[in-house]
Amino acid sequence: LDGGSDGLDPLREIIRDLDRILAKNGTFLCEFGVGQRDLAISIVETGGFNVLDVVPDLNAIDRVIVVQRP
Repeated sequence: LDGGSDGLDPLREIIRDLDRILAKNGTFLCEFGVGQRDLAISIVETGGFNVLDVVPDLNAIDRVIVVQRP
């Protein structure tokens, strides 16, 4: 798996297809790496989706983004 220069190319690809595969008001969760929180949020919001939450891991590091299709 090649994440590209910032590690988030797979998220970009998923967001491009998410409108087609996720039901209206459906929820999608995606894990991201340390320090990628703000960029992950930006990718999701630019794609036209809502960020419902960012969930930390057991070490209190932001790790999972919760996305909803409007």
